[in-house]
This record gives sequence, structure tokens and C-alpha cells, in this order.
Amino acid sequence: MDTTTPSRPIPSAAPSPTRVLDHLDAEWSRLGVDRRNVQLLRSWRLSDTRFGPHHTPDDLVTAIRTEPPQLSTLRCHALLAQVESSPFAARCLLQTMIPGLGGIVKSWIGQVERDPAIADRVAAYRLDVEVVSAAHVAIREWAGTEREYPIRRMLVRARQLSKYRLDRETRHHDVSAPFEVDVAAPPADTSASSERLLAVLSDAVEVGVLSKADAKLIAESRCLDRPIRDLAAEFGMSERTLRRHRMMAERTLIESTPALRAA
Repeated sequence: MDTTTPSRPIPSAAPSPTRVLDHLDAEWSRLGVDRRNVQLLRSWRLSDTRFGPHHTPDDLVTAIRTEPPQLSTLRCHALLAQVESSPFAARCLLQTMIPGLGGIVKSWIGQVERDPAIADRVAAYRLDVEVVSAAHVAIREWAGTEREYPIRRMLVRARQLSKYRLDRETRHHDVSAPFEVDVAAPPADTSASSERLLAVLSDAVEVGVLSKADAKLIAESRCLDRPIRDLAAEFGMSERTLRRHRMMAERTLIESTPALRAA
């Protein structure tokens, strides 16, 4: 009699919980040495000696990660001074933060896996998207500042923001549910363009272009005309930071969603 235990089918590999960070790393292998970005860094170096001798953005990011704190802090201050005028400066800072952001994602995964009340529901939640979104907010908040250890401080801020969102979404909402705008009575004059935008937002959340929180921000402020001052408290940000965050989310949506460009 064959007592061999029947083999179980091998489950397909789950998507990497840091797939957005992996994508950013892969993208950086091109952006960090792109000729136009090298020229941009050269122009920054001409007016700001804090960038040091680094010739490519990839060299600069590597230096920030490996140089002594005093030097890496100077490089970060130089980038933060450019954030308002150059999205690429923010991208450089984001790249320096990726190892730390990966640690934040994994720590949240460990936390929710230990909580049986939310473990099943959070499986569909894009933790990596939320953490990267929080990092963007932190970079915008720190733009133009010159405080010590900026990368460390921005990572702490990203952790705070992502924790706020994780707590709110996983404990009060079904994170696996489709994106919806919670409106008791939609405005009577809701336009076709608003309806198209809501549809695009839903698609963007489904494919991972936007987090549900960012889609909600755009929908409620643009389609439902909710004032930013009312939304600021809900999102745990100042009005100024929330406006910047919405602008960044809308830019991401426009660049990533052909349907919105055609609308």
C-alpha cells in the first residue's frame, strides 16, 4: 500500500510586496545615466558646489548613500533646493530613500500578518504604493530646507504618513473593495467629464497607478468640490502639502493614463 503523501500543487509565486520599489530601481538604471539628466546635474553643479564632483545622477545617489553624513547631508540640501523647480531632483531623493522605504514596507507586512483581523483583507492592499506616495509627500514637505540628516527624517515622515493611511484603510475600510467615492447625494450637475474622471481613477487604482487615498483626494476635490481645507484634516496634512500632493498625483495620472489624456 502506497502511503506516500499526495503532493500538493505548487502555488504560483506571489507578486513581490516591493514591486513598485523594484520598478523604480529598474527605471533608475536608465534615468541615473541618461544624457539629459547628466546635463541637468552639470547645470546644478555650476551654481551649487554642494553637489560635489559627481558627474551622473547615479553617482550622486550612490555618494549620498555611502559618503560620510556631513557630505551626504550637503548633497541632499542641494537637491532639496531644486525640488520646487525640478521634478527630477525629487526623483533623485526618492532613489536615495528606496532601501529605507523597502524596510518600511516589510515592517508593515510583518505587522499586518500578525493581526488576523486584517491579514486577509490587507493582502490586496498596495503597501508599496502607499509608502512611495508618502515618501513623495515627505520630499515636498522638506523642499528648500537644510536640517540635519534629511534622508533619515524624510523616511521617518514617510513611515508616519503610511502608518496613518494603513491604520485608516485597514481598520475602517475593506481594502480589497473597488475604489468608490462615498457620496450620499451626488451633485445634480455632475458632468460627463467628472464621470469619466471617476472611471479613470477607478482604473488607475485597479492597475496600481494610484493609491486609493490619492484617487479619493482627486475625486472628492475635483468632482465633488470638497474644499482642500476640509480634506486636510482627513489626510493628516497641511492644506499646502495636500495641494502639492494632489498636483503630484494628478501628474502621475496624466502621464500614466492615456484615457485621461484623451478625455
